[in-house]
Amino acid sequence: MEKNTDFAEGVLFFVKNIKSPMVNGSFVPSSSASVKAMLEGIDFSTIKTILELGPGTGPYTAELIRRSPKDTKIILIEIDPDYANLLRKKFGDRVIVENAGAENFIDVLHRHGIEYPDLIVSALPFLSLGKKEELFENIRRCTQRGTIFRFEMILRPWGNIVYKTLPIQKKSYIWKNVPPMWIYGIN
Repeated sequence: MEKNTDFAEGVLFFVKNIKSPMVNGSFVPSSSASVKAMLEGIDFSTIKTILELGPGTGPYTAELIRRSPKDTKIILIEIDPDYANLLRKKFGDRVIVENAGAENFIDVLHRHGIEYPDLIVSALPFLSLGKKEELFENIRRCTQRGTIFRFEMILRPWGNIVYKTLPIQKKSYIWKNVPPMWIYGIN
């Protein structure tokens, strides 16, 4: 049954990409190699709140759940209602799924009694960031308070251009992903 679920998720991801390539940003979900690289070096014993922006079908989410203590609050912000429903079914009460735009994450956190998360993980494609200035300012405020931020970028030069207002650092390059990608972060 898991293979059927994986196949159905792959089809959903592919169809969503055909319909809205700027929202998905890739033809396949992030690989296990990219998931490992994204979370490398993070001490999950100190993480009490996690915010994931653009989880899609949840490859990062599954690993966040696996690595986090049971009492860690994990909030997923997904703009696509089909992905949001999939995430609710797939991860149940282990996550809080909010169907909203990423730029609204501060309001979402406050509704759940969180001022700043300990970790933000993002798989948002840069081309779909319509309100990126607001999003980047919210990320900046969080990271200035100690929030760890990690994100993937398929086209490396764009990472420096799009995120130029943030003090990002290249963390790693992942060949074992379609397409290959860079992982950047703050802290």
